[in-house]
Amino acid sequence: MRAYAEETNRLNHERRAQAETSRRALEKIERSIKGIMDAIEDGMYQPAMKARMNELEQQKAEIEARLAEAPADVPDVHPKIAEHYRAKVIRLVETLAEPESNGEAREDIRSLSARW
Repeated sequence: MRAYAEETNRLNHERRAQAETSRRALEKIERSIKGIMDAIEDGMYQPAMKARMNELEQQKAEIEARLAEAPADVPDVHPKIAEHYRAKVIRLVETLAEPESNGEAREDIRSLSARW
């Protein structure tokens, strides 16, 4: 369980970092596009601007597609989930070992498994 939590959290961290990098790149591209558009509106036009604009639009489309295809964010798994689960199992075993609470514990287990 500990390895699962660590790997899940590592993958979440990488996914979030990549998404943040993509968002920053997208913002930079949008600022560049706006700069070119402002220059054109001010009467400055160079043929190289068209090529640069096409390049920026292509990069923007690629980043937007990558962000759209990114899987939904998954919550991190608490790093001590394995210890928490272990403590619950130990408590359950102890409860089942006590004859006076055995029936109550069995009923609790039945009610939990009936929900699934």
